[in-house]
Amino acid sequence: MVTAAGIIRASAGLMLVAGLAGCSPQPADNAPGDDAQTATFDGAYTLELGALQAAGSGSDELGPDPLTMTVMVRSDCRDGCVASATVVDPPPELSLPEVRLDYTGKHWLGVSINQATCGDQPTEEFKTLTLHPAENGGFTGTYRSLTASNNGCNADRSVTLTRTGDVDPAIAVLEPDRMPARVPNRAEGMSGRYRVLVTDTATGETEPPMERKVRTYCVPTGERCVTLLTAENR
Repeated sequence: MVTAAGIIRASAGLMLVAGLAGCSPQPADNAPGDDAQTATFDGAYTLELGALQAAGSGSDELGPDPLTMTVMVRSDCRDGCVASATVVDPPPELSLPEVRLDYTGKHWLGVSINQATCGDQPTEEFKTLTLHPAENGGFTGTYRSLTASNNGCNADRSVTLTRTGDVDPAIAVLEPDRMPARVPNRAEGMSGRYRVLVTDTATGETEPPMERKVRTYCVPTGERCVTLLTAENR
C-alpha cells in the first residue's frame, strides 16, 4: 500500500522489481503548456544505442555491443505534442520498427508492450524510450526493457539521437496527427523516491527501511502500466 506520505509497505518475502498495473484512466491534469508547442521533433536522425545495462543501475554492463541506425521522425503539436518515428532497416533484436512518442512537458516518452521471453519463459515486455532535448537539435535518453520477471531480464540502453537532415520522402512515416490522443493513467503518479518498509505479517517484525527510486510507465491508451523499483544508490 502506498500512503500519502510516500511509504510503501510490503509483506516479508515479497520483492517487487517490476509490476504490472491496470488503473483506470483519468483526465489529464497537466495538459501541455506553451513549452510543449515548441517541442518540434522532425527530421532524419542517427540513433546510437549503448551497451545493455541492468535497468536503473547506470552500470553493470550486460552486453551486447552498441548499435547504430537511422530514424525518420515527424511530430505534430496542434493539441499537445506527439511524434511518429520509423527505424530504417531495424536490427532483429530491436523489435521496435515504429515508435510513438508523446511530449510530457519535460521529455518525449514512448511506451509499448511486446511478447518476449525471459530465459526460456514467455513473458510480456514493456519497452520504453525516454528522450531529452540536447544540443544542435539532437536528443539523449534511455531505451528500457521491463518484464514482470526478476530474472535478469530488465535492462537499459543509453540513447543518442543526432539530427542529420530532413525526413527522406522515400521512407514511410505515419502522420502523427492521425494518432489517437494519449490517455493518462493515475498509476503514473507512482513515480519518485519512496521509503519501503517490509513487515513480517506473522511476527510483526519490521526490517530496516529501504530507500527506493520508483518509475511508472503507461501505454498511450492508458490501459496498462509497469512500475520499476530500484535501490536509491543505483
